[in-house]
Amino acid sequence: MHLYRENRQTKAYYPYLFEKAGLFRSVTAMFLTFMMLLEPSYENAKAKKRLEHFQEKGYRFLHPTKENFDRYLSEIYPLLMERYKDFQGFRHIDKESFLILYSSLKYIVDEEMVFLAYDKEELKGFFLCLPDYGNLLEKPLNPIRLLQILFKRRRSSCYILLYLAVKKGSEGLGLAFSQLIAESLKKKKARSIAALIQKGKASEGYFQDKCVGSREYVLLAKEFL
Repeated sequence: MHLYRENRQTKAYYPYLFEKAGLFRSVTAMFLTFMMLLEPSYENAKAKKRLEHFQEKGYRFLHPTKENFDRYLSEIYPLLMERYKDFQGFRHIDKESFLILYSSLKYIVDEEMVFLAYDKEELKGFFLCLPDYGNLLEKPLNPIRLLQILFKRRRSSCYILLYLAVKKGSEGLGLAFSQLIAESLKKKKARSIAALIQKGKASEGYFQDKCVGSREYVLLAKEFL
């Protein structure tokens, strides 16, 4: 099965035409949600209460550093593989390949926007946000561009809410993470974009009161004999 996702903004009837012509079939719908800047007084009582609940249970919330990023990445691997395996388009990879692919994230993430939750010594969930670099990372590297990347890494005006996973048995932790994200966004005076959220997932409801727009993406599949 070959998967196809159209990135450019297209007409709403395109998926229908693809399916009618027998070229592809729709697999799932995903949303890109744009959030407004959170005012300093903004609070979500439900999210705040959920964070307090997990803190009272003894959960620790921390950030990785560049020095220990790979160690935490090794712990993230099994959780990400387990929780994302039912997503359309998911492809399982071995741990070694995963570390090779994602280890370089430590050079472009803002560690303050990567959250890990532990119950004693067990990783229960993580939420990874990335500064919005636009197409900056796709351009050839030179001294000026490197400075732009370093500046964006620490003082981005917008963050992509990228990867979220919670271990079974810790349901509700995602909402607790959203409270931590909101506090950090207010501190940084930055906006956020929730990236490609599957319809029907709990994360679809985060910050809905601050949503200023969304874009729907359709994942299409083609079966080859």
